[in-house]
Amino acid sequence: YMYSSQPDKIKAHPQVQLQIAQLGGEFQGKRRTMLSLLHPENAESLKDLRSWKGFADNFAIWDYGTIYGERFPTPFTKVRCYSETLKEYYARGVRSLYCESEVTYGSGKDLVAQPQNFCDLKNYTIMRLLIDKNTDVEAVVNDYMQHTYGAAAEPMKKLLAMIEKALANEKDMNRQQTQFRKYLNKDFFLAADKLL
Repeated sequence: YMYSSQPDKIKAHPQVQLQIAQLGGEFQGKRRTMLSLLHPENAESLKDLRSWKGFADNFAIWDYGTIYGERFPTPFTKVRCYSETLKEYYARGVRSLYCESEVTYGSGKDLVAQPQNFCDLKNYTIMRLLIDKNTDVEAVVNDYMQHTYGAAAEPMKKLLAMIEKALANEKDMNRQQTQFRKYLNKDFFLAADKLL
């Protein structure tokens, strides 16, 4: 993997679709993948994406919805921020989206999946947004929580909000080893345990 995102003096043929993959920091990229592309921490990645205007008519995005290099699962998720990111992709004329978002390690009988928290909700939200970019994400989250967790919907919504808030305040999470993430502290785990 090498990170290259600057357009050169080219103009793609109308029949050519240009695919852009904005790699996260764990791949020496710039993007904080667990945050919206419009988050201030992703200003440089957003500028890179927008710099391609005029160099191609057809765009595809290879998006990353997780952090690679995680050797054991920790609490993180990416649900609500996709709404802003996908609206930006629509505005850029993106026609195709590939969202690489789950991690597995090992092989054969030792293959282990490490899904992030609320991965089904994340995938469901993305699908709804791809059908209609103006989908009300909060309505989707509320509907999903109610139908999936029933009486536990409210605590699970609080847990989702708690994880998302913690991630928004974590600096450069893509490059950090798990043990250096400040939000993974006693207070976080006690609050999460109480909600669970």
